[in-house]
Amino acid sequence: MSIDVEVRKDNDLIEVLNNRPIRELPDGGFGIVYKKRVYAVYASARVFFIDMSESGYEKVHCRVVDVELALARPPIIANLPTMSIERLADVYQNCRSFIQRAGPNDDMEASHCIIEAIRLEWIARGAFYDSTSDAFVWPSGHAINGNGQLTTKNWLEVGLLGYAGYRVGATSDLTSSARQRILDNVLAQPVPTVFSIKYRNEWGDTGSCTRLWKMAESIAAFMRNARRRNGSSEAVRDWQTDLNYLKDRYYFSSGCAFAWPSIDDYVADRGTL
Repeated sequence: MSIDVEVRKDNDLIEVLNNRPIRELPDGGFGIVYKKRVYAVYASARVFFIDMSESGYEKVHCRVVDVELALARPPIIANLPTMSIERLADVYQNCRSFIQRAGPNDDMEASHCIIEAIRLEWIARGAFYDSTSDAFVWPSGHAINGNGQLTTKNWLEVGLLGYAGYRVGATSDLTSSARQRILDNVLAQPVPTVFSIKYRNEWGDTGSCTRLWKMAESIAAFMRNARRRNGSSEAVRDWQTDLNYLKDRYYFSSGCAFAWPSIDDYVADRGTL
């Protein structure tokens, strides 16, 4: 038995592979070799495919398995509890990316189900946070930093919006609707446990006024910082569009008491946005 696998990048079809051996990934999923790397195989309503925007794995870490065994293995959701927090984050980002780029004939139900399962996994893992070291301790015993812990420093540098895939300006391929779907999810989903408890508390509960304020203030801060470094006007326009979206969609009907973040200093120097 064999399967055909599409090679995709940025939603473009590069080629179709067939009769490639199936390999088991370190997280328990399955993939195939392409250009000396092993890439996770995903399924849509039509075909199996790999995403070349991923970094892939070294072949030495991925053993060859029987294709029928791979197709009969429980879905990736069953493996979420055993995944490292970095791999969990990768799976989440891959699903979000697929949904944002999906065509009209793609089946997005599986990706939505995986995202919901990851959300529940984040909630469950909150109990494993070690506040004394600002790190996560894994009961599986698989060492991340040699002591079973994963520091949150790198994720704090990226921030919640960046972690969720939010990008603006000329370097981003996201449409305004795609950016706003990301913002909808940030407002509605729990803050992932890749972040410290202190950081998560700063963002408040899902759907709360604190969460909405933090999102709006973060975007306004991006704009103010762009002004100071003479940043991209395209990025600023995207941020302004998204601020207006949050204000119109959520703030006016929220009953929240906080004042909407001001960017008057930017407007005064650069003109009306």
